[in-house]
Amino acid sequence: MKQDLVKEILDTLWLAKRAIESMPPLPKGFKPSHIRVLDALWQKGPANDNIRISDISKAMQIAKPNVTNLINELCQLGALAKKTSSDDKRVINIKLTAFGLACIEKYVTGYHAQLANALEKLDEPSCLLMLSNLQLTANTILEVSAMHSREAVQHEK
Repeated sequence: MKQDLVKEILDTLWLAKRAIESMPPLPKGFKPSHIRVLDALWQKGPANDNIRISDISKAMQIAKPNVTNLINELCQLGALAKKTSSDDKRVINIKLTAFGLACIEKYVTGYHAQLANALEKLDEPSCLLMLSNLQLTANTILEVSAMHSREAVQHEK
């Protein structure tokens, strides 16, 4: 593949990142990653109060300590509540609060509906091909980055 095309792919990924960062203004103290956690929790079932941090970690494909930090922040912001499991006192379950549900309605379901209407001009097969290509591209970039990281560690030894 020509290096010019690689540069164009990377430039387009930066543009995609900017598009994600251009979400509607979030409530004070919120980050886009907080909305992703709320969405992951919502996908597990909005009324489900038996969702563990590890469930969200798996759903988001993010390390558990990172998700734990985000969940703690969301609890401080009033969007989530933690509760010790009645079955196992070592297990902590998380649940959306009324404020968390309102955030879901505005920043996930409502925003996604607006985007779906705006993106009507894209046909489904094209979208599925784009998603497949983006996933392949992201995985390839991550593999190359991991290889470079391993090489850097070996050079430091």
